Amino acid sequence: MKSKVIQIRDLELIEAELNSAQVGVLASADDKENVGQFVVPFLYSDKNIYFLFDNADDLSGLLFEHNASFVIFRNTNNGSNLPSFKFFQVKCSGILKKVDEARIIEEVNRNYNQKYSESKESVQLNDLKIIMIDTEEIQAAEIVCY
Repeated sequence: MKSKVIQIRDLELIEAELNSAQVGVLASADDKENVGQFVVPFLYSDKNIYFLFDNADDLSGLLFEHNASFVIFRNTNNGSNLPSFKFFQVKCSGILKKVDEARIIEEVNRNYNQKYSESKESVQLNDLKIIMIDTEEIQAAEIVCY
């Protein structure tokens, strides 16, 4: 199967994809170089990616202050029956950090509720652990395989 990769440089388009996507894959290596991958909901804000975890065990194996990456994909075939496929990919990479600043926690809680809450009632997210990728690089591409 051949593929064609078209790099996307339009930041508005990339940010629109990050704001509309519901989940992605967070990847990070532990201290033994084993790569852990987590399918997680996320929040994109101020050029950074935020994740909320409700269980401290979910964070085991993550090395903070080390490199991590996050990827989202969206199928763009539009129902085509051709023996090919096309998708849009955004990859963010940077340093994985714990969030402990009260102002950021409050903002992430509010924005996360706006993005994921189906009702007008906000959910109390205070017991969750928030981590982030301090984004150093964002790459986007449309990939066509045929």
